[in-house]
Amino acid sequence: MTSPAPALHSTLGAVQIGIIISVCLYGVLCVQAFTYYQAGFKDSLHTRLLVVWCLIVETIHTIFITIYLYQVTVGHFGDYGYLPGAHWPLVFSVFISSLLSAPVQVFFALRVFVLSKNRYLFAASAFASIVCVALSLLNAILAERGPTLIIFQEKYLSLATWNIGFGGVINSVNTATLCYYLLKGKSKINRSRMIIDKLVTWTIETGLLTSLCSVLGVAFILSMKHNFIWVCPLIFSAKLYSNSFYATLNGRLSLRASGSGGITIGSFQPSHGCSCQTRIEIIRVHGQTETSVLYDSRDRGPSHIVKMERTTPGNYDGMDSENTVEHLSPKDLGPGSRSGHV
Repeated sequence: MTSPAPALHSTLGAVQIGIIISVCLYGVLCVQAFTYYQAGFKDSLHTRLLVVWCLIVETIHTIFITIYLYQVTVGHFGDYGYLPGAHWPLVFSVFISSLLSAPVQVFFALRVFVLSKNRYLFAASAFASIVCVALSLLNAILAERGPTLIIFQEKYLSLATWNIGFGGVINSVNTATLCYYLLKGKSKINRSRMIIDKLVTWTIETGLLTSLCSVLGVAFILSMKHNFIWVCPLIFSAKLYSNSFYATLNGRLSLRASGSGGITIGSFQPSHGCSCQTRIEIIRVHGQTETSVLYDSRDRGPSHIVKMERTTPGNYDGMDSENTVEHLSPKDLGPGSRSGHV
């Protein structure tokens, strides 16, 4: 006797939509990875290892969900009894997602630590990320023994809800604290304020997507207990974490580009009482130190040139520098400085 046909829109349809979104985000990830290596960033070893780790894990995750889609649409086409099963490619793809989201969460927590110097906050975030991995593994084992996703959902609803929501809580805390410390250290120099504003905006944008995905997963699993709609955001949530990580690294390209050229900042009174219009000319912007020259627009000679150096947080990502130093110091520069050689 054949099994009755389930509601395909809320079962296979929901999973298929999640897989399609996930594969599209994987394509975006590959483009971001190419952009990262083309840019030639000189990041720390642990950052470069995480870049490679994300690409490898996402590739494995994409293979798993593609195998599951082939099984239910081709290998067992028309077999409605096979569809509700908690099959290993789908179940363990969720666990693989945690192997990616946890290191990314630690990466963002480390950025918070660099700005705040709060070891307890970093330790709590790192420990919570490890707990998320353990919860994902436990959920995968229990779901695989289900034997169906609906039975697993009914028996272990609270555990599954914690697994989905806990990651969103960690991400929200990291996003909020990072924005707080960035705004707290905002400089009075207009260009630095612009950079901080961009960093805060990007932090909110990337954090909002992953947090919203977790909220949707929790809402679906609690309100729709007899379908697979809650599985849909779980499938592509890992791709959001990896893309937000790559976007954070590649965003330095636009920050670097915005550093070229000159901006007018006002006037100052030299010791001899002459009011002179001044301008900051960005001589070069490299990974960690931005060197600028502040000089008199009347071109009075080297004696009126002031050198300004600003050490910015590690490549504008808050990872490889421990503090931000901004200072102006009078310094006579030779003729070579006017040609851009500092």
